[in-house]
Amino acid sequence: MSVFYLNSSTYTRTFEYLICLSNDQIYLDDEQLNTFWRPSFIGTESEDEGLKKLLQKKFVRVKDYEVSHISRLFETEYKKITEVYIRPVFETIIKEYLFANLNKNESFTFAYGNYMGEIKSLKTFESRPEQ
Repeated sequence: MSVFYLNSSTYTRTFEYLICLSNDQIYLDDEQLNTFWRPSFIGTESEDEGLKKLLQKKFVRVKDYEVSHISRLFETEYKKITEVYIRPVFETIIKEYLFANLNKNESFTFAYGNYMGEIKSLKTFESRPEQ
């Protein structure tokens, strides 16, 4: 299972992540399952307006493209926060009865990172033979 941040979503301002269930070939898996997810703590247009008002208190001139640039800088921090957020979620999944009692003939890895970029393994659940 992988959670990918999508750089394109920063520019479209959707701030979506791709949750992907696939085999070890990840992008080349013909049977992968995907869904999109937007964490509730990630920026909204109202936050951009609040940021603009804050900047206008400190600076004489604030252009929309400057606010947009600063918002994109925040997105980098959101990616780090999201990684911290999903680590215990992965731990919870591993402890769930249905997941724990599946007969897994291969290791199951929980990964996080940039879609089609650098990803890292956050947790690996080793396979266990059938009993």
